[in-house]
Amino acid sequence: MEYRRLGQSGLKVPALTFGTGTFGGGSEMFKAWGTTDVQEAARLIDICLDALDEIAKETGKSIPQIALNWLLCRPTVATVIIGARNEQQLRDNIGAVGWSLSPDQIARLEKASFREPTYPYWHQKKFTERNPFPTA
Repeated sequence: MEYRRLGQSGLKVPALTFGTGTFGGGSEMFKAWGTTDVQEAARLIDICLDALDEIAKETGKSIPQIALNWLLCRPTVATVIIGARNEQQLRDNIGAVGWSLSPDQIARLEKASFREPTYPYWHQKKFTERNPFPTA
């Protein structure tokens, strides 16, 4: 899948641009995905993009609409800031609300995007009596 397709509605999600060379190899931001290898990060991103593309085809929605709707239903996301260069992109982004992904679709996106938590999050999971259990 071409990463340029994401730009059709003005969606700006840094995690989805890791594999495009925007940040270059060895970026500290790759560590959030558990890797500093550009090729491995691109592979992980492709897994997410394939899931987004599959669900977009099922629903007749655009990939950015699927991504935005999914973000909005996450328990730890309070708001999503969108950007648009023109009215068409704005309308596409606004089209991410007013409908819901099915539980199966959400589960598939969760599975595609799941990564083992990095330190200290994997460590904190061991101490549920002291810390609220992480959502992911």
